[in-house]
Amino acid sequence: MNDRNRIIYKINKNIHDIIYTKNIVKSLEKKITELKSDKKIIFLYDENISNHIIKDILLGLKLTGCKISSKKIKSLKKNKNIKSVLDLIDTFTKLSLTKKSVVITCGGGVIGDLTGLASCLYKRGLIYINIPSTMTALVDSCIGGKTGINHNKQINLIGTYFHPSNVIIYEKILDSIPEREYISGQAEIIKSFIISNKSNLNFFDKNISKIINRNKVIAKKLILDSLKIKIDHFTKDVYEKNKRLLLNFGHTFGHAYEMATDDLIKKDFLRHGEAVSLGMISEIALSYLENNNKSQKKNIFKNLIKIENTLKSLNLPIKLNLNKKIETRNLYKKIFFYVFQDKKKISDKPIYINFKDKGKLYPKEINNFDNINKIIYYLLNNTDLRKI
Repeated sequence: MNDRNRIIYKINKNIHDIIYTKNIVKSLEKKITELKSDKKIIFLYDENISNHIIKDILLGLKLTGCKISSKKIKSLKKNKNIKSVLDLIDTFTKLSLTKKSVVITCGGGVIGDLTGLASCLYKRGLIYINIPSTMTALVDSCIGGKTGINHNKQINLIGTYFHPSNVIIYEKILDSIPEREYISGQAEIIKSFIISNKSNLNFFDKNISKIINRNKVIAKKLILDSLKIKIDHFTKDVYEKNKRLLLNFGHTFGHAYEMATDDLIKKDFLRHGEAVSLGMISEIALSYLENNNKSQKKNIFKNLIKIENTLKSLNLPIKLNLNKKIETRNLYKKIFFYVFQDKKKISDKPIYINFKDKGKLYPKEINNFDNINKIIYYLLNNTDLRKI
């Protein structure tokens, strides 16, 4: 396998890798054979994944000669809780798994968070392999080691860091991702490109039709480039003290929009990537409002329009369209509440990622809370930010 299909990185002197493959059977057989395991494997997968994908994976596992168990999991945000984690640990116990047993998961962020946390807690860690099945997982959450469950209406309040020993990206999965989920995941790629000074957003503008039509060459490049940017941030800051915080760009407000619309409209009204799209616009707009330098404000506004156009061309939201009558005061209160619930804050003030220019971002506390109201107003209305 050549280097164009593999990314290798180290965490605490341990080697981890990402493999991009068209042949999951061969890749799994090779990878499992290399592991020093006890030949016990449990395969946990999202019940919504196409049967032909699951059959391919199971075939690859059977060829290893290991003892295979499998279990379907419902990929619902409401199941991202402590009960689900304990249920998985009970399953591990019934199978008499040891520290040398292998957990393989195939799913999106919810499945990855649940199985990653359970794999970390059971006997202080199993061998963990992730096969991401959603676009957001493919380009972002499959690596980095963050595991977490929601608690007390706070996203990922309980969690730890547990890095998969291997991530296998199966190209065939790209065709099985629903359209809305596929587009939603592009927001995380754009986020990575914005925080990096190594990537050019013009690539999106030049390849919009190919991206939307899932051109395999372009998709592979976007996935691997996005993962390389994330690796560059978290390997230098595993526990999120400085540089890794930039990966949260768009998430302080994005999570607030997710949770607020979940409460006021319906669960999953916004996909995670859609919320991140809105969150990035919000945090750039807030950066504009909090900057007093005229030339810098002009540059921030220019970038805001450019990024809005890129997101819009991919059918990602740049305005909060609710499709339902909601009392404005209730919406503002909910978003405000969840912005202040964000887990990154270290004082009574929430932290967002301030934008100066592409590749020039940094964490900053929100000091003027009235600006939060102005950002919500901007997202709800067709208005010029410069006149707010």
